[in-house]
Amino acid sequence: MSFLRIGDTVINTNHITTIKVSSDNYHINMLGGSPKGFFSGNWIFSSGNLYTENNSILVSKAHYKEGYDIVSKWLLDNNLGGH
Repeated sequence: MSFLRIGDTVINTNHITTIKVSSDNYHINMLGGSPKGFFSGNWIFSSGNLYTENNSILVSKAHYKEGYDIVSKWLLDNNLGGH
C-alpha cells in the first residue's frame, strides 16, 4: 500500500479513483465505501485548508500551497504529470 500525507490527513492512494488537474487545484476523487463521515464536510488545518466533500478532496494552490506542492510532487514521482 502507498499513502499520501496532506496536512493532517493520510490518504491510501489505492483508494484514489481520479485526480482532476487544473492550473490552481487538484480535485481528488476517492472510492466510495469509506467509513461514515470520513470524507465529508470541510476540514481546516493549521497549515492550510483542505476541503473534502462526498469522497472527494479539493487541494487549492491559493489556500493550501504546501498541500498543493505535496500532491504535485507525488504526481511527478509516480510519472503522472503535475505542475
